[in-house]
Amino acid sequence: MLYGLDVSRKHIIDWERLKQTKYGDFIYLKAVDGMTKDPSFEKNIQSAKQVKIPCGTLSNFRLDIDVDKQIRLISEIEKGDLPPAICIDDFGKCSLKTAKEKINILFENFSGVIQTSYRFWDMVIRQTPKQSIWIIDYNIIQTTPKLPFGIKTWDIWQYTSVGRVDGINVNVNINRMNKGK
Repeated sequence: MLYGLDVSRKHIIDWERLKQTKYGDFIYLKAVDGMTKDPSFEKNIQSAKQVKIPCGTLSNFRLDIDVDKQIRLISEIEKGDLPPAICIDDFGKCSLKTAKEKINILFENFSGVIQTSYRFWDMVIRQTPKQSIWIIDYNIIQTTPKLPFGIKTWDIWQYTSVGRVDGINVNVNINRMNKGK
């Protein structure tokens, strides 16, 4: 089992200290939120590469913003060592029908990792994707996340959003990668 983090501009990172922790196996860096680039992304990806922490991009996909424009912007972002990831966990101002249509367009045009909660998956997505699945499930008593409808295994599990890690100034999302699935 590998342990890693996902971080954004709110995190001040001492990369050398982070590398020495058990959470330095991999890191996903916030790249885009809707149509807004994270101002710390470029610095963070270069820093992660410099200390040799395998990294990937994480973009928040907004269902109330044009799908094609978001996909184009995400595809233009510098790639890391890991497959790019997109987080979908909110309707925004969309109807359920519109949200499902936009998710279908996304799934047809994105190959990477889909990050979402099992609740959002069961309520909105409910399909078997070709993408890898990153489950958000904050029940740390479990040894594996609750799997959503139609999903037989998980690739990454975000099990807390309030983790404390040496080398990072504030709470951080901590994840497990299911390497041996």
